[in-house]
Amino acid sequence: MRPFALIMFSSLALSCAKAPAATSDKASSSPRVEVVVQAIETADIKASVELPGQLEPMAQSELRPQVRGQLAELYVDLGDRITKGDVLASVAVPDHEDRLQLSGAEADEAAAVVKARSGALKLTRLQTNRIRKVAKSGRGLVSQQKLDEANTALALAQARLSEARAHLNTARKRQQLNQTLVDFANIRAPFDGIVVKRMADVGTLVGPDTAVFTVASIARVRAVAYVPATDAVLIDDTARANLSFPGSGIAPIQTPLARVGGAVNPMTQEVRVEAHIDLPAGLPASSYVRFNLTLKSRTNVRVVPGKALHVAGKPHHLYIYRNGICHLVAVKTGADDGNKVEILSGVKPGDKVVVSTKGTLKKQSVCTPID
Repeated sequence: MRPFALIMFSSLALSCAKAPAATSDKASSSPRVEVVVQAIETADIKASVELPGQLEPMAQSELRPQVRGQLAELYVDLGDRITKGDVLASVAVPDHEDRLQLSGAEADEAAAVVKARSGALKLTRLQTNRIRKVAKSGRGLVSQQKLDEANTALALAQARLSEARAHLNTARKRQQLNQTLVDFANIRAPFDGIVVKRMADVGTLVGPDTAVFTVASIARVRAVAYVPATDAVLIDDTARANLSFPGSGIAPIQTPLARVGGAVNPMTQEVRVEAHIDLPAGLPASSYVRFNLTLKSRTNVRVVPGKALHVAGKPHHLYIYRNGICHLVAVKTGADDGNKVEILSGVKPGDKVVVSTKGTLKKQSVCTPID
């Protein structure tokens, strides 16, 4: 049994002696990448977030006629400037125009009757006053019957005038109603602005259910963006919107936020924010705008240099150096001040992050730190 045990022991020793050599050869054959590493720090960081946005009109309205008829005239078209009160289009309403003409004639006739009965009342009152004066003298020149007849004639004249005035009032109201209906045939500008859409042509049958124009007020506009809910909690009274207009040549604008949505959109998990500005000259409404939104500062948080972050796709990634190996790890980021980026998760205390390299790193690469 001993010779056999000796042979087995010798074979095992030989295999053990060869194993480290194989491992060493494999390590020596792996390409080493020189990297510059830096310990993850804790620091204060002034939070900001970059967001795409859009300029929206302060007011936008679809204009419709308030009566039904054929579109007779269009006085403006797409892109035209408008002034509050301008007639933008008119609708043919011959029935309402006929009624207006008839009610106008009726009102004129009623006014003539009022004028005639007012004159008759004046004359009757003069005659009655004379009779009353003579009767009051006590000479018996006027009988009681004559006095009663004069008083009755005066009361009748007053009643006839009141009736005529009531009829005139009714006629004028009818005329005003028909005038209003005719005026409704004109589509007027509700504010100063611009025509952004025309939806009907001359000859189209239109009515209260038919939009003819969309107009917008653009002297002042809303710069609108949607902030992720995780960043929205950092919005306070110090928040500022730095607005830039890529490709326009227009200088950036810094302005306070005017509106912050009071609730998170449950579908997108975002909060709407607005900054109100005068529309820069030469820039169309609804243009693209880039938001850089400064938020409340974050204190004593883990940060890494912004250049260490791999931002292609989501989530973001970092290379972490541990025991001679560079590992590509996914991280969740927070505030970003342009130089430093807050790391919310994905790293451990004491980790070192790769900030630059002299070679190409893979998901796991053998690395050599250099100064």
